[in-house]
Amino acid sequence: MCLDVLRALSREPRTREALDSLLSGGKGRDARYDRFVDGLLMELGDPADGELRARHLTQKIALSVQAAILLGHGPEISAQAFLASRLSAGPPAAFGTLPRGLDLGALIERVFRA
Repeated sequence: MCLDVLRALSREPRTREALDSLLSGGKGRDARYDRFVDGLLMELGDPADGELRARHLTQKIALSVQAAILLGHGPEISAQAFLASRLSAGPPAAFGTLPRGLDLGALIERVFRA
């Protein structure tokens, strides 16, 4: 599947345009997001060893898209937790690895209200 993602990005320019458009919607809202997306776009522009980096790039695309959607449409507390645990923390970005300083009570309360 990862190779298919890279193949679609390289063969169909509109795929890359759609991705760029989606990701640009979150730009300027959070410095962590901006750095992460800038790095991703730079990596996508370098075709060398694409097959070797396919999983890495696809993971970064997925994280970037999730972050863009949360920044644009999600609750602020959820977006901040996601950015802190997935984009800033670095690999492995596993579920449940939230850093200190987040309002965990508000996150838990939000889940129980839903």
